[in-house]
Amino acid sequence: METAVADVVATLEVLNHELNGKLPSETITTAPTLMSTDVAYALAEIVRMLRDYEARTGDGSGAEAAWMVDTAWVAVLAGDIDDVKEHLADERRAR
Repeated sequence: METAVADVVATLEVLNHELNGKLPSETITTAPTLMSTDVAYALAEIVRMLRDYEARTGDGSGAEAAWMVDTAWVAVLAGDIDDVKEHLADERRAR
């Protein structure tokens, strides 16, 4: 699961720069970014499956994985996070 979650986070990093620019924190736009419902649905399903896994196993790995994907996704949606992986590390330390 760790490798799969790392792949999702890496993909979200690419999406972040595709949607929000090379340095999102320095990009100012007044136009809202349109997000494909396919992308939003895929992320929601990934998180749902991770939570289902957690409910079945109760070992904590599904909850942690769901938190990582949720946090990375919200960083992309925020539109001002330059490095999603760094943001995850910062958020983990703050927990």
